[in-house]
Amino acid sequence: KMEKEKIIGYKAFNKDAEGLYCQPSDFKFRYKAGEVYEIEGKLSLCNNGIHFCRELKNVFKFYNFIQWVSVYKVEILGDIIDDEDNIKSCTNKLKILEEVSFKDIIQSFNLNSNGVNRSDGVNHSNYVNRSDGVNSSFGVNYSDGVNYSNGVNYSNGVNSSNSVNRSDGVNSSNSVNRSNGVNYSNGVNSSDGVNNSDGVNSSFGVNSSNSVNYSFGVNSSNSVNRSDGVNYSDGVNYSFGVNSSFGVNSSFGVNSSFAILNSNGVSNSLFLANKKENYSIFGKEVSEERFEEVRNKLYKLLKEWRPTFNNLKSLYLKYGGEWKLTPIQAAEEIQKKEAWADMPHEAIKYVMSLEEFDKNMFEKITGIDTDLVGNC
Repeated sequence: KMEKEKIIGYKAFNKDAEGLYCQPSDFKFRYKAGEVYEIEGKLSLCNNGIHFCRELKNVFKFYNFIQWVSVYKVEILGDIIDDEDNIKSCTNKLKILEEVSFKDIIQSFNLNSNGVNRSDGVNHSNYVNRSDGVNSSFGVNYSDGVNYSNGVNYSNGVNSSNSVNRSDGVNSSNSVNRSNGVNYSNGVNSSDGVNNSDGVNSSFGVNSSNSVNYSFGVNSSNSVNRSDGVNYSDGVNYSFGVNSSFGVNSSFGVNSSFAILNSNGVSNSLFLANKKENYSIFGKEVSEERFEEVRNKLYKLLKEWRPTFNNLKSLYLKYGGEWKLTPIQAAEEIQKKEAWADMPHEAIKYVMSLEEFDKNMFEKITGIDTDLVGNC
């Protein structure tokens, strides 16, 4: 009896901390190499079926060529229907085989470009040097995974972007330099984690904001300089922890306020200047000297430890300490108890020894039951 010839295709997956998945809707369909998957009902492209491509190069008509997309060979075990161009197909049964290597992916493309040197997988592109996986792009050098982009140098994972240099994970953005994780943004320099923002320099974690410089954690804000933790605010300079406020300068902890100068801990205020700082420990007012004493001792015991409420740092370390390899989309929120679970023991004991210590407040904040803290 003649053995039936195997039909091999290619299927792309997103990847997070739990593994491979496809997400055509709000639900993540999970997959694992070596497993067989089958669906019921009449096959219909884009409606009912497990989708794949017969040719490897066609996978990237549906997925971006970025680090958190993995491509696997699949063996087709069931019925098949194809679209009219034989680009996309679906089946009711398949087996996930091995992952396709980066080298095999870039060699799957046909070359149709000009001025290409020491590069692989280049299509409809001009003046490309020492770069791999480049499509419909111009002036690309020392870069990998670049699509529909112009003027890209020393960068990886760049899509639909122009004038990108020494940057990784850049999509639909223009004039981006020395930055990582930049999406739908323009004029971004020496910044990481920037989305839907314009004119951002030397800043981290900036979203839906414009004209942000030397700042961290800025969202939906405009004209922010040398400030951290700013949300839904405009015209903020040399300030920290500012939310839903306008015209704030040299101030800390300002919320829902307007025209604030040299003030700290301000909420629901209009036209306020020179408000003095209040110091407290567990809600009890203390002197500045006492506050500094406790803070300095606590930070010394904490060393470099801080509670983290997402797994980005662990992902970053897991993937070799390189942001360009870190699957940002796999970031997940960490619950309070887990975030505080590895607080240094000596720091906990010191906090418990304070005359201002409030057991219930500490447990509410950290999830740590001090009755269970040992003396060792």
